[in-house]
Amino acid sequence: NIGDIMIKNCKFCNKEFKTDRRIQQSCSISCGKRSHAIKDPNPFDIMTKEEGAYLLGLIYADGCLSLESNGIDARVTIALKDKDLIEALHPYFCPDRKLYKQTTHYNTMSYSIINKNTEFIKELRKLGITERKSLTLTYPEIPQELESNFIRGYFDGDGSVHIYKKVPRNYLGCSFTSGSEIFLKTLTSKIKNFINIEFSYQTESRHSGDQIRLRRTNDIKVFAKWLYEKNNFFLKR
Repeated sequence: NIGDIMIKNCKFCNKEFKTDRRIQQSCSISCGKRSHAIKDPNPFDIMTKEEGAYLLGLIYADGCLSLESNGIDARVTIALKDKDLIEALHPYFCPDRKLYKQTTHYNTMSYSIINKNTEFIKELRKLGITERKSLTLTYPEIPQELESNFIRGYFDGDGSVHIYKKVPRNYLGCSFTSGSEIFLKTLTSKIKNFINIEFSYQTESRHSGDQIRLRRTNDIKVFAKWLYEKNNFFLKR
């Protein structure tokens, strides 16, 4: 009868709701609107395995997994200062969304892309990506042949190359930064197993995380060749 209260399951989130309208399919207007929202791809489905491993490393470093205001849906955001790299990732990550641009506190430009694909987010969670991940990161379980791609992605996000000014000459250095000690120590071990080069661990009270550092020029050259040779995605330095 008209006016009878029915208990139905939302077509979009499967939540139970009460209604007196037989044609109602969603538990709320906002949930119904999500059915017409942009459908982001799962980047892991359209990228090569090597590219997917690189993307995972970049998300480990510069990605953010967060819940929407409804507390149900989630999004992954990647924010970078390098416009060329974010534009290269954009077609795989969210081709139907715009690329966002904003000014940082240091008066520089930052570019970001957003993905809300639920399967992609499930895979990221299984691989160790969580909300507020910086202090809880652990090294993911991925095939050995993909690890240099993952490490390159992380280095392009939270790694740096710099020049130390010393007398009588300057010298080159590179480093990784993370708030997770266990991640950095596992990363150090992985790199040593691959190319027999060991980064030194440095506790940094002045920064947002600790570092592992490499300062010998020959070691840096070996590391850079292993990391960047014959790869499509990388940050131009």
